[in-house]
Amino acid sequence: MPNESEISASEISKWLDSAGHSREWLADQTGTHPGTVAGWLAPGKPRPIPIPTLKLIERLMCDDLLGAPNYSYAEAAVIRRAMVQEGYSSLQDFVRDAVVANAQRIMDAREKIVELSTTSTAAGGFTIMRRGSIAAGGRSSADVEETEIPVSKAYKADHYALRVSGRSMEPTIPDGSTIIVKAFKDQGFPRKGSIVVYNDGLGTTLKMFDYAPAQGDEEHARNGKIPVLRSINPEFPDVEPLEGGRIDAVLVEVV
Repeated sequence: MPNESEISASEISKWLDSAGHSREWLADQTGTHPGTVAGWLAPGKPRPIPIPTLKLIERLMCDDLLGAPNYSYAEAAVIRRAMVQEGYSSLQDFVRDAVVANAQRIMDAREKIVELSTTSTAAGGFTIMRRGSIAAGGRSSADVEETEIPVSKAYKADHYALRVSGRSMEPTIPDGSTIIVKAFKDQGFPRKGSIVVYNDGLGTTLKMFDYAPAQGDEEHARNGKIPVLRSINPEFPDVEPLEGGRIDAVLVEVV
């Protein structure tokens, strides 16, 4: 729990104003007199708030932010900002996805033996398999022509290279670039803003994964949003809904 100094009188005043609560309401919630609350929130030299009452106020503030008073106010504020940034309105959905992602990160970090997709060369460098090209602006053939290319470091076994053909992801990924991607095997969707290899069964394309407001009762809608694919280059179509395809891989870096 935070100590008395972690929530100031000015923060409490701002919370009351933003939440539409009156000083009389806070007095009722804390079992005190409105004059006492006025003393707590007085500008300049406010009267100290008893620690048990401060903890109660913190819970009320946290409940307004998340709908669940299980965190400190500082923690709740950070969580709420992250939820808004990632397009979540439900704390339960946000916590679920965060727990799964963190569990995967921990397991990856604890791998003692890492199988590499790269091969050492006699000259001391590395090579990785390039699985053909990926379209950036249309669809590339599902057929792949594999060839080894030189890279500057070793990558895990689930990584591979692709050559980018097209300008829809410029300037982030120029036409003709070689990219390293990681096979996407997770259930659900990657992080918002991830660059992904999308496969609709007819071919593959490189897009940015995002969310857009749902229109009516659209399939895959969550928290009023649906997953979509975007182009970075404004000259190309901005949004393509995911319609039965799959995400094959997620961008690691441009080489």
